[in-house]
Amino acid sequence: MVELIHKLLNLSAPTFTFFSLLCFYPPFMFFKFFQSIFNSIFSENISGKVVLITGASSGIGEHLAYEYASKGACLALVARRQNQLREVVEQAREIGSPDVLMIVADVSKVEDCKRLVDDTIDHFVDHLVNNAGINSVSLFDEITNITSLRNVMDTNFWGSAYTTHFAIPHLKQSKGKIVVLSSSASWLPIPRMSLYNASKAALFALFETLRVELGQDIKITLVTPGFIESELTQGKFLDKEGKMIFDPDLRDVQVSAIPVGTCQGCAKGIVKSALKGQRYLTEPSWFKVTYIWKVFCPEILEWGYRLFYLNKPGTEASETPSKKILDVSGAKNFLYPDTLQAPQELFKSFFIKIFIPTQNLAGKVVLITGASSGIGENLAYEYARRGANLALAARRENRLKRVADEAIRLGSPDAIVIRADVKEIEDCKALVEDTDINFWGSVYCTQFAIPHLRKTKGKIVVNSSSASWFSTPRMSIYNIIHTRSVIFQASKAAQLSFFETLKAEFGSDIGVTIVTPGLIESEMTGDQFWSKSRIKGVPVESGERCAKAIVESACRGDMYLIEPSWCRVGYWFKFFFPQLVEKCFHLTLIHRPWKRE
Repeated sequence: MVELIHKLLNLSAPTFTFFSLLCFYPPFMFFKFFQSIFNSIFSENISGKVVLITGASSGIGEHLAYEYASKGACLALVARRQNQLREVVEQAREIGSPDVLMIVADVSKVEDCKRLVDDTIDHFVDHLVNNAGINSVSLFDEITNITSLRNVMDTNFWGSAYTTHFAIPHLKQSKGKIVVLSSSASWLPIPRMSLYNASKAALFALFETLRVELGQDIKITLVTPGFIESELTQGKFLDKEGKMIFDPDLRDVQVSAIPVGTCQGCAKGIVKSALKGQRYLTEPSWFKVTYIWKVFCPEILEWGYRLFYLNKPGTEASETPSKKILDVSGAKNFLYPDTLQAPQELFKSFFIKIFIPTQNLAGKVVLITGASSGIGENLAYEYARRGANLALAARRENRLKRVADEAIRLGSPDAIVIRADVKEIEDCKALVEDTDINFWGSVYCTQFAIPHLRKTKGKIVVNSSSASWFSTPRMSIYNIIHTRSVIFQASKAAQLSFFETLKAEFGSDIGVTIVTPGLIESEMTGDQFWSKSRIKGVPVESGERCAKAIVESACRGDMYLIEPSWCRVGYWFKFFFPQLVEKCFHLTLIHRPWKRE
């Protein structure tokens, strides 16, 4: 019965969505237009209110401090570098802030985040600005020590998550606001920035979910800047060894002939947007067209980045077309602010499915993590039916052995069992030599497997989730049984962004198929993880059917797969009607006035 429902939805949901957009999108945009006028007239008066800004010692954070100071706000400025922060504090006082509190802290440390909030709440908190961030620039398979770059996620994502967690009770009291500086890199697969892109995608997903959970108690403005003058665009970032370096030439490769906005202009736009209560801001505003390209033509973006940002193996990064275009045109002189001048100076998918032959898996070796249950288990069976040799990894050895036995019965010539926890880097090394769970587990395994996959012209299949673009409440931090908390929605968004960047870096060397399942039969949709009330009325697809679709998609060489396919209508509703989707989730899963909690 459930399979029949999915077939009906696969046929009817796209048609329903198309006509819904025709009917509702024009009046929705009309409503948004008048709402923006209303918000402009009744903008918030920030004078005398307390604003907490992380990463305030330089770049956008520094100029945000000056912009808030010019409007009479009291400031709590946070950064690691005391001397630079002191200069910003003094300048903010001169501009007009009645009170400026300097807090030296590292937001990647949870104890520092609690302390900086505790130091601020004597005044209460009215605006929290999550700005702290660092970047890494290196091709993923050239990274020499992957664990040395964990600080990118710790600072960019966990720093904001920690600070927000401790600040929420106080922001609720003051009816405050949160300003989050994500990045346009959260949707752009910019080569050499895979971990940075992933961290910003995770940040974006987390605060979209929090906006649904918090409702009107705390308003959230999500900022996605393009290239803005900062230490990053000056050439300061972590290299492949995890060391902070200054390399203007590599900066030129990454930024190329793209206009770089000023910090002052960006900060002014952010503060105005926050005071108006706007939900999203892309600065400069023309950069938002890249999101439209990403939604409708992701392959073109990927090919473009690969063509202009990468070169042949063995050649220097400075030989890439992006760097040559910048040097030949002399565009740096008028596209970059003075502060950045170097000190020394749809039809395609249809035809692919029909005409491209599928890969013969007989005798090939397939490594599957999380293979003891759910989608992973059924993937093992589907690969086994196609004659593949299997290396099955999971923590629960007994269940894994049963899966291996069944895989051999179904036709796999060989199925080895590897007991491993993919969040441990040592276990991931063992996985690849012998043949954090959602994100770092995938990152570690992929890094060690890349040399072998290049030799075999292999493929990577990534099980992300529709949760990566659907802001489902109570899923911002996902608990695994009774043990420890890990990211779910945010980690899946990070995973999606990370592998989209790798697709651009790998090109045709390694095929990558990104799967975003909806509700699939697994432990997560069982009583152990998710109460039936949460999924009542939503059809759950069988793990076997999902696995079959995934393997067929990987063999065809598809870039993306949404399973069941009708779930893609959720993506379109999220793109065209984000407010409507958030309101529906808040009413049905958070507020629920018709039902007592």
